[in-house]
Amino acid sequence: MNYTADQRRKLWGILASLAAAVTIAVVLDCLPLTTPPTTDVLDNSVSDSSAQEDYFPETDSSVSPDHTPVTDPAQTTGTPSETTAPEPSAPAPQDSAFVLTFLGECAPGSPLGTDSFGSLNALAKENGTGYFFSELKPILSTDDLTVAANNCVFTDADASSITGCAAPSANVNIYKDGSIGFLSLAAPSLHEYSDTALSDTKHSLDTHGLRYAEDGQFTVFEDDGIRLALVCLQLKKHINTADDLTVIRQAKDAAEYVIVYFWGGDNDSHAPEEWLSTTLRSFADAGASLIVGCGNGVLRPVEQYGNATIAYSLGTLLDGSAMYHQNATALLRLTLSRNTDGTLHQNVEIIPCYVYEDTWQPCRITDSADEKQVIGFLNGQSDAPTLE
Repeated sequence: MNYTADQRRKLWGILASLAAAVTIAVVLDCLPLTTPPTTDVLDNSVSDSSAQEDYFPETDSSVSPDHTPVTDPAQTTGTPSETTAPEPSAPAPQDSAFVLTFLGECAPGSPLGTDSFGSLNALAKENGTGYFFSELKPILSTDDLTVAANNCVFTDADASSITGCAAPSANVNIYKDGSIGFLSLAAPSLHEYSDTALSDTKHSLDTHGLRYAEDGQFTVFEDDGIRLALVCLQLKKHINTADDLTVIRQAKDAAEYVIVYFWGGDNDSHAPEEWLSTTLRSFADAGASLIVGCGNGVLRPVEQYGNATIAYSLGTLLDGSAMYHQNATALLRLTLSRNTDGTLHQNVEIIPCYVYEDTWQPCRITDSADEKQVIGFLNGQSDAPTLE
């Protein structure tokens, strides 16, 4: 019997939900209590034969990830203004430019690490790791660096205590096959499991040659004479701000352009919280030129604050723990080039995408009405990015 893409997606979702529900019910009573691990900042420089040769990332290992709670975020001095989300176009890197693409949350695994029928892990075995980002690879393979926010534990050990996404180490190739070259590990859930789960994840990434940074770390990249720093952060209300501002200022000292890539915000809420807006604007005042968020499951608006662009959330792009996320997300593409007077010119492009048209296979939105709805939402012209 032949099924349409929508029918296949729904069938996989129903089977996945049933399989996950049965498995979770069996193991739920025996899950061990875990304590969030305390981790040190490590230099994760690795040999990566697939990496671009014209940029050389460096991880600053002098910055502590330990955060001191504060009650008053730094005073902000910029002025927020209405922004227009750039219209999508066929992305192509320039000869003398540094082009980066940012994705929303990615979790290429299954709850409890299961590979039962209907799970993402089973689909990876059946279709290969190149399946998941195959629709987006024509976009992701045309930049200098693609950055994703990872929310999956990679381990070849027993993962039955990991209720979030867990996958065998081979699933790291889902990122590599999709031309994704750098991951943020600032997701809070990665630190909720055992020390072994996190260390296994980092070992899997090291083994497969994928670069990454944890909460409170920044990494410096240089390409075509443009030096930028990427800061990875996890944000919570009244937590982090003082130390995070220090990290951003240190990153500003190390590079001429600073990007903050963060996890934070209430789940499934399209409207940014007041504390989050205040915090992110203080980051811009401290020297960040681009601030990109994810981790709350849905898209959020884009704001221009002074000279800084703030994308409050790119939402979820790939999540093996659920089939029915809101079917709208976006890629953010940054192009940095040098003006004749030596200053940097930035161009930010939003590329609307579906979370799924087929099972766990995000793709670019081609329907003009859906694309217009996403862009309009990002510009503050509607309350939701979908017409559903």
